[in-house]
Amino acid sequence: MTMVVLLPAACGGSSEASETPQPTTVADDTSETVSQRSSLLPDIQGIANWINSEPTTIEAEIADGNVVLIDFWTYTYVNCLRTMPHLKGWHEKYADRGLTILGVHSPEFDFEKDNDNVQKAVESIGVLWPMA
Repeated sequence: MTMVVLLPAACGGSSEASETPQPTTVADDTSETVSQRSSLLPDIQGIANWINSEPTTIEAEIADGNVVLIDFWTYTYVNCLRTMPHLKGWHEKYADRGLTILGVHSPEFDFEKDNDNVQKAVESIGVLWPMA
C-alpha cells in the first residue's frame, strides 16, 4: 500500500487561527485511480501568476509520483523568511527524489500583491521551486 500525505505548511499565523493545519492522508490501493484519490485533495484556485514553473496542480504532481509540500508564505513576514533555509535544503536534497514544494504567496499588504515585487523577492531569496 502506498500513502500520499499532503502537508500544508504555513510560516505564520494570526490570533484568529485556532488550529494547526493537519495533513491529509489518502490511502492508495490498486482499485483507486489517481483521479479518484486526488478528488479527495484540495485544489489550488485563484492563482494569477506562476513563478519558476508552468502552472501545475496537486493532482498533476501526485500523478507524476511526487510528494507535495504546500508552503503558504509572504515575502515580508519574518517567520516565513526563517523557513526558507529549511525549504531550500529540502528542495536541494529531495527534489530529484520526488519532493515537490509548491509555494503559495499569500499577501497581506497591498504592495505584496504586486507581481513584480513578488518576482523580485523570489529571486532575492533564491526560491527555486514553483511559486503561485
